[in-house]
Amino acid sequence: MLLISDLDEKRKIGPEECLALAGELIRENSVEAIWENSWILRALANDRNFLINRYNERLKSYWAGDERDKYQPQSLELANNNRFYIRSNIWMPLSASSKTLEFEQKLFAYEIPHDHNFQLLTVGYYGPGYPTDIYEYDSCRVIGAVDEEIEMSKKTETVLSPGRMIFYRQSRDIHIQHTPPEMSVSLNLSLSDPSYDLIPQYVFDVNAKKIVGGAGDLHSNRLFLLDVFKAVNDGNTVEILSDFVRYFDCPRTRAVAFQVLGEIEPDACAPLLAKTDIGKIAYRSEYLARGNAAREYSRF
Repeated sequence: MLLISDLDEKRKIGPEECLALAGELIRENSVEAIWENSWILRALANDRNFLINRYNERLKSYWAGDERDKYQPQSLELANNNRFYIRSNIWMPLSASSKTLEFEQKLFAYEIPHDHNFQLLTVGYYGPGYPTDIYEYDSCRVIGAVDEEIEMSKKTETVLSPGRMIFYRQSRDIHIQHTPPEMSVSLNLSLSDPSYDLIPQYVFDVNAKKIVGGAGDLHSNRLFLLDVFKAVNDGNTVEILSDFVRYFDCPRTRAVAFQVLGEIEPDACAPLLAKTDIGKIAYRSEYLARGNAAREYSRF
């Protein structure tokens, strides 16, 4: 069931208090725990002054030469306590110029059906908000191979208007952001969890109901680097790849390491098949979906 709410919340809090309450009230990384306490992000959205103050501070930091953007230029981290973080996202109408249209679409991730490999709670803060189409799928029934067919729910259409909350559940909800008619701003609350780095984020073709690729995340970075070793490698590479197959926590990474090893040193594969469970991984021979950019620059 999709989680969308126009929560009537009168309280008003700042970003630091929002993080403190998240740490106090959200004890586990679960849909129920986060959605039950989603009012804290809605209460943050009731503060109509803090964000322009943060943007002013950001502008001054550019002047001072000490600004280091972690995300894309339309995103700003507002608070972080190592367990949760809050950021704002600016959504702009697309330019009429055909020369910049494709770049802007990629910058704002418009018209790209994708899921998230992390829990993402968002609320509309300013402007009319972006329209979005949302689908559900079951990631537990997905291998993650390119062109893999998946089952999806019927489309739900909504708009992230001011005060409206949407919870994009980890590896569950697929959504497509469309261009807003005017500049809009949303606020996000996310939980930082090291396990997210072991989980892929996908891009879909919702008409064909297929996975068509991966988004940029640390998981994709590993698979991308492993592919590089098909062309550039030495004896140490073979040893490292063998250790990945034996011990790495992520089965998808182990499978790709085994594929690469099979191309550069086939004789090293037989002992691994005999002494590990790599042979039982169903997608050992599949080409798994992957992106090509660091997580910090592609969390949509």
